[in-house]
Amino acid sequence: MTDRAETDEAAARPGAEPRIEDRRTRLREALVDHAYQLLSTEGLGAMQARRVAQLAGCSVGAIYNVFPDLDELILRGNARTLLRMKDHERAALAALPADTPRAERMLALALAYVDYAFREETAWRSLFDYRLTYKKPYPDWYHAIQAEALGVLDEALPPPSSPAARETALRTARTIWAAVHGVVASGLDGRLGARSREEIEAQIRLLMSLIARGLSLDRT
Repeated sequence: MTDRAETDEAAARPGAEPRIEDRRTRLREALVDHAYQLLSTEGLGAMQARRVAQLAGCSVGAIYNVFPDLDELILRGNARTLLRMKDHERAALAALPADTPRAERMLALALAYVDYAFREETAWRSLFDYRLTYKKPYPDWYHAIQAEALGVLDEALPPPSSPAARETALRTARTIWAAVHGVVASGLDGRLGARSREEIEAQIRLLMSLIARGLSLDRT
């Protein structure tokens, strides 16, 4: 109540609105920082409003002055994971020579996904643990970030020649990502027996060779 009352009082003073908005922006950024910190070090179970508020040095009520609910704050933290994963994969592509065949570029992306899952396992798990509990449709802004992260595959797939081909390319990218994720997730969870990273990477290499052959990527 105090935070809201102070905000309302300050808003009534001339020239106060920019300062209030700056403070809200700083608080919002700090809360996302701390949400990402919890999601990436302790996991989804640590994402409690009181815990985030303590880290940010604010009241629990202040969280709901800048976010409609805790779900959006979790999504904002997970969105940061998606963008970091995208940057990790893009760096793997950037390390390749410019004339690297598409099949090898696709494999490099898949192995970068494996590497990220092992390096940042807690953050990676928070992405998918939340999907199992989130009951509302994802907001448009989150879908846009998902598409941005998935868009890295565009650099390995042949460019579409028409709008219809673009839709097929999107479906292909989603299917490839789902297949790679399935191998990594089942390996890390031990659903099909305990697996080493070497075994997961061997399965990824086999999967990507089959995909490349099916898409004729080994010819480009």
